[in-house]
Amino acid sequence: MDINNNENYSACLPGLSLMEEIFYRCNYHLQVDTCLKLEELINSKKLKLEDVDETLCELLDKADINRLFDEFEYDQFKFNLKYQKTGQYEKNILVYFTRKWLDSNTRSVEKSPSGNVNKVEYDYVDSKLVFYDTNPGKFNFELFIGQVPRDFSRDNLREMFEKYGKINYFVMRDGQITKERRNFAFVGYDNIHNARTAMENLNNSELAPNKHIKVRQSESQKKRIYFDKIPHYISKEMLEKKFSRYFENIKTIHLFEPDEYTKDIQCFLEFELLEEAEKARNKLSSIEINFEEREIKTEPTEQFRSKIEKRKLYIQNLSHTTTVNQIFNYFIKFGRIIFLRKKENFAFIEYEHEEDATRALDQTNESLLDSKIINVQYALFDRTLRKNENTKYKRKFTDYDKENKRQRYF
Repeated sequence: MDINNNENYSACLPGLSLMEEIFYRCNYHLQVDTCLKLEELINSKKLKLEDVDETLCELLDKADINRLFDEFEYDQFKFNLKYQKTGQYEKNILVYFTRKWLDSNTRSVEKSPSGNVNKVEYDYVDSKLVFYDTNPGKFNFELFIGQVPRDFSRDNLREMFEKYGKINYFVMRDGQITKERRNFAFVGYDNIHNARTAMENLNNSELAPNKHIKVRQSESQKKRIYFDKIPHYISKEMLEKKFSRYFENIKTIHLFEPDEYTKDIQCFLEFELLEEAEKARNKLSSIEINFEEREIKTEPTEQFRSKIEKRKLYIQNLSHTTTVNQIFNYFIKFGRIIFLRKKENFAFIEYEHEEDATRALDQTNESLLDSKIINVQYALFDRTLRKNENTKYKRKFTDYDKENKRQRYF
């Protein structure tokens, strides 16, 4: 039985026990003691049934299940503040911990020809320099880890932070050399979401009796202000012009391509001094920067008109939680959709044929979608006409056209 494709799966659910459903989810290859442990965790609300999939089951089936979860429980109770509050496991952390646990307990030890063990050590001194030399222009969000006990293992500390996502580097500094009372470290994450999660969960964690670490943004990171949801057509020059209206003493702007967490461009606005960055942050609490503004330059001889595009619909009053897939499934029954874009609480849809768009407008305007009454109308398509020497009108593309040209990927 395939839980993803079998139409009869839902009909069978009432007749399945929790144990049987776990067994189906792992594609029939799970030991009994592992099934029993998962059933116990689900009944105690520590694990969700939807978190049990083939990836997790394949890892758990290789482990000593009771010893694994004893160690994982201790680790989460000591270092994960979110678990301390909710009492629930996070699937991504469980998968990471299981992989590390299997690696440390079952990996084969490499040996040199002479029979000696070859231990591969992490570079705690130059990994940051290596990262910037080999990955120019890659996104990085740096955290500072302070008050680390001198007798605490560097490997254990790094692994604590790796649980929250991929790291670009981990640099450890010896307090004796820098004349600090304790050691400290810097860790760079490949996205801001993992960095913030690690900071929230690990700050003030107790590594030894009465010894707590402090986790915060590094001083160099504090000089940078993070912006996301920047449209694809915005260039670095356009951003410099826009930011210069609001802020002074900008050092540079770092642009980053979309990643798996965000579909839009991200950027860091970097300042020379920390005081200037803090002043800009305070100013942001009272202003709003609109990246959607378009400056259309027109000449005195040009004429402007708005034309209704009867294949395109403009949908208003959408819920912020409504997904693109929900919109697509709601409107696809009226005809083939060739373009769909959602921004905040509105969206644009383009059908292949005008009659499909008309039928969709008639039947969906003032209808209920995701607990919200939506408003649907024809979209306005801006056109600028310019008169040439032969007094014939030619079309001139506006920035609106250029954006739609880029967005025509569904």
